[in-house]
Amino acid sequence: MFLLSGKTKKWVCMLTLTSLLLVSCESLTGGNAAAEDTFGRMRTKWKETMTGGNSYDPKDPDIARRIQMIDSEVSNDKKSGFWDTMQKDAASAECKCIWTDLKNNGASAEITEGYDRLKAMALAYSTKGGSLEKNEALKADIIRGLDWMGDNRYTVRKAYGNWWDWEIGAPLRLEDTMILMYNDLTAEQRTKWIAAIDHHSPNQAGLGYEYWGANRVWRAKVHAVRGILDGNTAKLVMGRDGLSDLTDGHKGEKNVFRYVTSVDGFYADGSFIQHGEFAYNGGYGNSFLQELAGLMYLLKGTEWEVKDPEAVNVWKWVYDSFEPFIYKDGQLMDMVRGREISRYYFQDDVAGHKLIMGIMRLSQVAPVEHAAAYKSMIKYWVMNDPTFYDVATLNMIVLAKATVGHESVKPRGELVQNKMFNQMARAVHHRPGFALGLSMFSKRIANYEANPENLRGWYTGSGMTYLYNNDDTQYADEFWATVNPYRLPGTTVTQKTIKSGDQQGFTNTKDWVGGVTNGTFGAAGMELVSPYDTTLTAKKSWFMFDDEVVALGSDIISADNNPVETIIDNRKLNESGSNTLTVNGAAKPSTLGWSESMTGVQWAHQAGNVEGSDVGYFFPEGAANVNGLRESRKGKWGTINVLQAPKGNPEHTRNYLSLWFDHGTNPAGASYQYVLLPNKSASQTASYAASPDIRVLANNSAVHAVHESGSGTTAALFWNDGVMSAGGITVNKRAAVMTQTQGKELTISISDPSRSEDGIIEVELDRQAVSTVGTDPRITVTQTNPTIKLTVNAKDSLGAVMQAKFTIPAGSISFQDTGRYAWASEQINELAAKGIVNGTGVNTFSPGANVTRSDFIVLLVRALGLKAEPDMSFVDVSSAQYYAQAVGIAKRLGITEGGADGRFNPKQEISRQDMMVLISRALKASGRTLEAGTAADLSPFTDRGQVASYAADSVATLIKNKVVEGDGTSLKPLATATRAETAVLIHRIYSSR
Repeated sequence: MFLLSGKTKKWVCMLTLTSLLLVSCESLTGGNAAAEDTFGRMRTKWKETMTGGNSYDPKDPDIARRIQMIDSEVSNDKKSGFWDTMQKDAASAECKCIWTDLKNNGASAEITEGYDRLKAMALAYSTKGGSLEKNEALKADIIRGLDWMGDNRYTVRKAYGNWWDWEIGAPLRLEDTMILMYNDLTAEQRTKWIAAIDHHSPNQAGLGYEYWGANRVWRAKVHAVRGILDGNTAKLVMGRDGLSDLTDGHKGEKNVFRYVTSVDGFYADGSFIQHGEFAYNGGYGNSFLQELAGLMYLLKGTEWEVKDPEAVNVWKWVYDSFEPFIYKDGQLMDMVRGREISRYYFQDDVAGHKLIMGIMRLSQVAPVEHAAAYKSMIKYWVMNDPTFYDVATLNMIVLAKATVGHESVKPRGELVQNKMFNQMARAVHHRPGFALGLSMFSKRIANYEANPENLRGWYTGSGMTYLYNNDDTQYADEFWATVNPYRLPGTTVTQKTIKSGDQQGFTNTKDWVGGVTNGTFGAAGMELVSPYDTTLTAKKSWFMFDDEVVALGSDIISADNNPVETIIDNRKLNESGSNTLTVNGAAKPSTLGWSESMTGVQWAHQAGNVEGSDVGYFFPEGAANVNGLRESRKGKWGTINVLQAPKGNPEHTRNYLSLWFDHGTNPAGASYQYVLLPNKSASQTASYAASPDIRVLANNSAVHAVHESGSGTTAALFWNDGVMSAGGITVNKRAAVMTQTQGKELTISISDPSRSEDGIIEVELDRQAVSTVGTDPRITVTQTNPTIKLTVNAKDSLGAVMQAKFTIPAGSISFQDTGRYAWASEQINELAAKGIVNGTGVNTFSPGANVTRSDFIVLLVRALGLKAEPDMSFVDVSSAQYYAQAVGIAKRLGITEGGADGRFNPKQEISRQDMMVLISRALKASGRTLEAGTAADLSPFTDRGQVASYAADSVATLIKNKVVEGDGTSLKPLATATRAETAVLIHRIYSSR
């Protein structure tokens, strides 16, 4: 494909007629109406998708702003509009052009660009309420321009340059312009220009090109819109049936609605591939959806309506192939946009707006249940991104406002999802407050695509991680023009100099690339062979949990005599570059130019550019050597995209802070471990480092494995064939395995990222099951006691994830020292499985030990899921302690106040009545409503007089609501509580949530 030149300047100039607009969907056949009336109504319907029709209010501020933008692109005070700069009469004859910057008769892109400008002028002429509406002089110049192009550029002639301009780009824009100006053109003019379209875009593929994916949809649209220009029903049939690949005697091999297992198109796991080996959901896939939705909308209600039974797949694509790549305010993840990331005018927010409009259009033709779901997404995205109205087309503004303002449409809310796209070596992880994108390359998916565009995309597919949060301009605002392309987050790279566009299209020689997911959490890995130093190899993995992402690397080897680094992060800073970097509790210099090789790093924290964009870093090995650099970087878009540089190619400056591991020159088995902690403050990061939720079980040449206690999740990536074990999981060959225990249910998820030929994976879990809840058809359970054994047939699964679920006995998570506490063992085990309580050693719980104030607060905060910015004002609570965050949350929420001396006394054993006071306050903070107790509720207990006055109300309320019961005659308010007693109480609170 060959898109528009940089002279377009604004993405709105790129929008084709399929921009999603609010237009009625009435049947266009009109019963016995004449055929011309049918085509006339279709032309009117199509024209309204561009102009917005006549129903909107031009005085609406958002609409007025859009109209002003339409007009100013054509004519403005700076005389820089398309009409202003158009060459006429003698000037045109002298330069043999109609724009002086489009005078190269050998550049096919200039044909597309020329028609794009004429279309913009025709839109201004046709837009209600605009200053140029029905301007006769403008009309004359539009027609003059069309005549000139039809005589001198787009004629019945031999094509030159890029086929895409002749067969798709130019005809689409010419057809749009002809629709806009239809009644102002003569029949002779229309006939002449249609003949050129028919010559260059016939039914059969030209220049030997086989049309797949987005290119097939574009071609189908060329045929359909050309058909309504002169009522050519054969062309309308071509447009409809071309989607299903049923024209010219074809049998549907390239049907765009059908899932593919190779070549271009949509895959069952949500991947979209174009050009055979590139991940392109957000690029070609985005255009595919928009164009397809527009074409289905145009044909809806006519005898040419799309009725292919496989078209139902389109509704699934929104959920599987597009929604996962949009962050909450409309950012479309760059890792699936290919060359587009290097286009200065088409960054992630602009691409996201385009996709949102594609989904909006689809909602106008989708079945009711899907349309409702799409509108719920759209309402959420638009509400979080008011700038959508600044770039949306006129009818899209109307439609978006109607959707946002309609009470029956409920906004979707934040997406919480982990999804693996093993067919295109991508993964996404959405959690409340952040999302992570992971971009890899494999034997099937290349590292990056370049031509004259994306010339420094060298490492964008080498394990780059994208962290999205409230900093919605992190990857926009000149990011790609200025970021150091040798230090992209997540990558392990050589620092040798690389030529522009070098090794584009490189595919991995190793086949272990992919991952496993249970839908909420996931783990992905890549056995890396560097495109730029084939002696540089590494095993890299990412474990995506609830509020952390663990990155492991091992077997890092190189013999190329160049420095090798693993980039922990490289984030764009504020205008002064002064974002605070805190390492082990101490702030580092905030001046640009600072660099340091830091030793003994346990944790670090980087302040974000806006609230909700901080990032914490934890180093599980406890004393990491980390390099840091705070720098100002300069760059030009023309350096990475010589095809579409902005006018004058100005230089931009942005500030960055990068952190990395230096593996040295020619490393021989180097490794790394780090944890990303999105949105955590410095104190929260310190608390996490003191008591992490994760434990690295293995990071070696055989397996990478991590356990996350908060969610009861263990994931292991087994790199080699042969029997291997980690985290209670044993396999017989290469595989990705994840287990999660939630109460009495155990879920195991398995995939074969390597796609081995026999595909039979034997898995054993060091657990027992009471029963099998359900399994994927490819999984056979062979044993449930004393261990769980299963056989997985992963042959031809294309790396898909398979699952099995089991019911497990409560005692399957057990401690050796709880046998004498039968009244508490089940609750202890269940809380341990959920990560709410921890043991005190290997298989020990110490049930008879007393509970301290700090430990009780930790249990209470975990059980109720309390969240708040920690108040770290207690003088005796160090931010490095494991309980610091929980105590700080409790302080912020008013659950604990401490003493008058500002102390919390964390190690003091807690009394029963103090426990009840804290429980009562915590339940209130969590939003629970309890019926107030009275003195009468204390009367059955003989020791009620021992209850302190400050605790009486809380104790009575908990008794009233049966949260505590005592032993029937006494409360023992001054006594301490054992860990077993506390576990039973916490379990009661947790279970009643």
